[in-house]
Amino acid sequence: MAKKNLLILVANTGIGGQERVAINTAGILKEDYNTMLAIFNRQEHNYDFDGTLINLELPPVQGEFEKIMNVFRRVRALKKLKREYKIDVTMSFGTSANLVNALAKTSDKKIVSVRGYGSLTKSPWGKMISRLVYGRADVVITVAKKLSEDLAALYDIPAAKVKTVYNPYDLTELSDLAGHPVPIEIGSPTIVSVGRMQKVKGYRHLINAMAHVIAFIPQAKLLLIGTGDEAAALQKYTEKLGLIDNVLFAGFQPNPYSYEAKCDLYALSSINEGFPNTLVEALACGLPIVAADCRTGPREILMEHYENRTAEGIEYADYGVLVPPFVSDESHEPEKDKLFAEAIIEMLTNRKRCSRYKEKLAERAGTFSFKAYREKMIEIIEA
Repeated sequence: MAKKNLLILVANTGIGGQERVAINTAGILKEDYNTMLAIFNRQEHNYDFDGTLINLELPPVQGEFEKIMNVFRRVRALKKLKREYKIDVTMSFGTSANLVNALAKTSDKKIVSVRGYGSLTKSPWGKMISRLVYGRADVVITVAKKLSEDLAALYDIPAAKVKTVYNPYDLTELSDLAGHPVPIEIGSPTIVSVGRMQKVKGYRHLINAMAHVIAFIPQAKLLLIGTGDEAAALQKYTEKLGLIDNVLFAGFQPNPYSYEAKCDLYALSSINEGFPNTLVEALACGLPIVAADCRTGPREILMEHYENRTAEGIEYADYGVLVPPFVSDESHEPEKDKLFAEAIIEMLTNRKRCSRYKEKLAERAGTFSFKAYREKMIEIIEA
């Protein structure tokens, strides 16, 4: 039997979580399908892709009218592409790609994926577009069970149409990259966090927590890896709190795992997530975790059996520590900041508890392997 033609659509191959998952998906399924990757445009920093890459050369534009016209241009280009390559299945990643995939009507099976709560809008216009996208799609994939539940309820999507598939990780490659040297000296204890410098990551609360940690462990450091719109503001905030010697901004690093593996603890302070890739990567790097129990992902990753609830205090879960989530990056929540700090201090000072978690990390990381992802995706494509 001839292989099906599978098209992966994502806005670009720039450095980001959903972009990496799109590229990994194309690679994981290339033995089972004739896979190709289509993008709207290239970015300054791009992931490498070893396969058929088609750049539609239709980057984002400014102005409401031009944005609408750009959607139609993209739809027309994608329709042409689907017909030219006789595409059987198109799988899209991200809001803009999902919209274009849904509107580019051909005989292919359309699979759209929702990577986080940023895609869930309650505005009348946004809900209308979302209902259009999910109504036209054959399958809607999300990265977390809670997200699946909320998406189905908000947009009245039949539950059978919504599937939860955790992101895939190349654990062998990740382990290899973690062993690489780094150009800076990382002392102990060092807490690390990786992600874009955006308000949704809640870094102000992590920095607030560090003020408490440093009061108890003066030599403690926080290493922040990533770039983004909030980078300069966060550096100023760190200076304002007098923590400039204890909070290190490493900027973008092509191999953050080599830095993580040399740290003592991973901290996640996000206001919300879809499925935080960095937590699974931290597990694979052998790092104990303290995470805000935000929507969605941390609880599913750190608990053996998911329960739809939220931490009200410090919760010692099966594979890491959960603390109450924050309302926003700039919200005044000193008690939660302090709880975050207490959990970090406990993990840095209680060697017995920390060792118990470390023993379980590799086992849990295996749940999110390429093999498990491949089996789930083939099941969905062939259904």
